Amino acid sequence: MTRIKFALCFATFTLILLDALIVKDPPYGQLKITGKYLTKLDGTPVQLRGISLFRTNTVRGHLFFANSTANIVKCYWNANVIRAPLGIDLPGNASANASLPGYLTSPEENYQRLKIIVESAIENGIYVIIDWHAFHMYTDQAVAFFTNISIAYGGYPHIIYETYNEPDSADTWEQLKSYHINVINAIRANDPDNVVVVGTPRADLDVEIAARDPINMTNIAYSLHYYTNEDPPLKMNKTNEAINMGLPIFVTESGVCNSHGNGTVNVNVTQACCIGILFFMTNHRIRMTTNMDNEKQVMAVKWIKTACARMVA
Repeated sequence: MTRIKFALCFATFTLILLDALIVKDPPYGQLKITGKYLTKLDGTPVQLRGISLFRTNTVRGHLFFANSTANIVKCYWNANVIRAPLGIDLPGNASANASLPGYLTSPEENYQRLKIIVESAIENGIYVIIDWHAFHMYTDQAVAFFTNISIAYGGYPHIIYETYNEPDSADTWEQLKSYHINVINAIRANDPDNVVVVGTPRADLDVEIAARDPINMTNIAYSLHYYTNEDPPLKMNKTNEAINMGLPIFVTESGVCNSHGNGTVNVNVTQACCIGILFFMTNHRIRMTTNMDNEKQVMAVKWIKTACARMVA
């Protein structure tokens, strides 16, 4: 009987060792929001730059949810953050042939894809944005998910939560604010420290509306999505207005083509204003991730990489 008990204990101990993550500290340690900036704990502003994967529930996008992705993003792209979008539902323009079941109908399959990126980011020492990539509001499901994910990973300083990707145009800021507070409360029950990025009206466009009535909670940033084919001057004006009101902004998606990946890479607009956008973001310490789904968006990522290299040089 003693031998059996010992064997069971040894097997349990071995299982724990196999499940444990090999943790590498992220470059700036624990992050927080100080005024309109993302900062280290001592208040020093930092800027994150990286890649946003496409949704877990797309035919091509789900292939990027692999153990090697975070390492490639860190070492090849010199990035310090990766965004992992958990595909919840489908956008209105989604093709059924290009899509897979989302989290609402296939939770375990999508969660396992997300988990691969989250854990590989922790092991590679970069930040990871856990993105509830929904196009409609699902409050109960979001609260349940963020409760569980914050229990699982809330103790790691690598984690950034994004509570609602590109809110539906019908969602008012009052509705969104109530939704975000419910989700944030679920997160804070398990994770009091890590930064939460909240979606803003009209698919992360109207950041100035959020700036007029921000959420009265700590360590909250507000999402803006920027694509050069989609009225960059308007977005710049809105961003300036929000920043002048002290709103901390996080560009969780950006690119030099359309947000849905179709159309062309807008070389003219890119050359005319995208370098300026990058300098603008750097000057204001705005965090940014560049979307990568298909060939056009990979080209966009390569251009951004070159532009950032020029800025550093």
